[in-house]
Amino acid sequence: MKINKDLSVNKRIFTWWERLLLIIVLVITTAVLTYSIIRIIEFWPLDHYDLGTVGQFFGGLFTPIVASIGVVYLYGTYRIQFCSIETQVQLADKQQTEQAFFALLKQQQVLADSLTNDFTKVKRKLQKSFRNKTTLCCKDVNKAFNPAFSKDASKFEQYYRHLTVLLECATNIKEKDRKLLYSNIIQARMSADELYVACVYGISDYGYSTLYPFMHGLGLLNSLQTSNDETVRSLVSLFHSIQDKAEA
Repeated sequence: MKINKDLSVNKRIFTWWERLLLIIVLVITTAVLTYSIIRIIEFWPLDHYDLGTVGQFFGGLFTPIVASIGVVYLYGTYRIQFCSIETQVQLADKQQTEQAFFALLKQQQVLADSLTNDFTKVKRKLQKSFRNKTTLCCKDVNKAFNPAFSKDASKFEQYYRHLTVLLECATNIKEKDRKLLYSNIIQARMSADELYVACVYGISDYGYSTLYPFMHGLGLLNSLQTSNDETVRSLVSLFHSIQDKAEA
């Protein structure tokens, strides 16, 4: 027995062996009834003894068949109930994940709003450090990171710790469509300055092991790839080209 596990519809679909079982029962029943009717007509009228024999024959034949069918569909009913419970668990898990995600997203927005001016200042410092470089490497990022973040380290620490949890929540979603949707929502909520600074933080030694895997896995910098700023494109190119920190 096959059960459609779509969260919106739960339909029972007959399997090939169930259909075969029904066809066999139908053929046997039709053949036996046809043969019995022919024999009854041939030997009509029947006495009480003969009628009793016919009744015993039908009872002995159909009782195990009907019992077997009942066992099969009893198991089918169990499967339907099991899949229904499984679907309810999936729905509950989906709702719980959505509630957690949007609660984290709301808190993340509050933190980001409080750092709007700081993102702009840090971005300007970083771009000033990268201005004379045609290509960037991780050493350049680490060298510019400390001077740019040193004054507001405590503010950004909470922000990026919270951002890491938010991205991890989105990454753990199994459905590709939902994961892409959540990634787009996060990216749409983040300003260009915020994304730029997050890119630097992810490449640096401070965020490479924590923030970078989630940002890279969710494609969080797609909107920055179309920037006209050479330093932005160079930074995004470095972000996507990193394979191993030791090699960089």
